[in-house]
Amino acid sequence: HRDLHSFPTRRSSDLREVAIKVLLRGAAARADARRRFEREARVASALRHPNAVEIYDVGEEEGMVYIAMQMLRGQTLWDAIGEEGATLPMAVALGVAAQLADVLVAAHAIGLVHRDLKPENVFLEDADEGWRVVVVDFGLAFIEGGGGELGRMTREGLVVGTPPYLSPEQAGGLTVGTPSDIYAFGCEIGRAHV
Repeated sequence: HRDLHSFPTRRSSDLREVAIKVLLRGAAARADARRRFEREARVASALRHPNAVEIYDVGEEEGMVYIAMQMLRGQTLWDAIGEEGATLPMAVALGVAAQLADVLVAAHAIGLVHRDLKPENVFLEDADEGWRVVVVDFGLAFIEGGGGELGRMTREGLVVGTPPYLSPEQAGGLTVGTPSDIYAFGCEIGRAHV
């Protein structure tokens, strides 16, 4: 996204490596962009799960709004399967699916709907036993019944998301909920192995 930039850094308080996602100054001056960006951090931080990116802080420094989050090392699911139609071995695809399903169960238990679940937003972090799946980018996410700060910010009739992973109701501009994430999950796992 052209209004965002991410880069690694260290938190001075504990020397933990973090990734910083920045809303560029021009976008930060727009109240709607700033509100969405800050909401992304709040929604993502509501989901405490080992397969969801951990948010450490959201704030502003010298007019630049930022989100400090867990630094991940590895690749996205998109990078792993590539554009050429490559697939993951069945055992690997099942491991990715199990971890992704686990985080979706936790998200849906608190009413969190990601709305943009796609291979680019699923990070495969290097781990001793293979990959640890981490869901990232909660920019379109909301919490059902979450009210103003955590609830929906788009109106019915507006289509948001990535076309190949949109559920029928999402593509039709209808009200979306947790079933939309489940549909995207199926598309994603199908893309990863079929």
